[in-house]
Amino acid sequence: MLAARAERIPLATLPPTFRYAMLVTRDLGVRYLWIDSLCILQDSAVDWEREAPQVGAVYEGGYVMLAARASVNCYGGCFPRHGAAGAAHKVPVKGLGGAGLVRARPPD
Repeated sequence: MLAARAERIPLATLPPTFRYAMLVTRDLGVRYLWIDSLCILQDSAVDWEREAPQVGAVYEGGYVMLAARASVNCYGGCFPRHGAAGAAHKVPVKGLGGAGLVRARPPD
């Protein structure tokens, strides 16, 4: 399974929060996305020791940081579920001249 995920991770197999992050990243035209829990093997002390020292450089070189503050875990999604079904969500993006990202409806 690890070898297959190193090659490709199908969007439909990811939890909602990760799917939202991938779609936002695509909409911004950003090619790469770092998700700690996908990029560092969980429960592996060896992988943590190898990867942890590089995390600062990953964040420092990042274009944008997404934080799903309304979610308690990777299954909560990035958008709180309130308001009318299918309502538009505007995600402000600092540094892009006040431009924002509008997604008509979060993916299910």
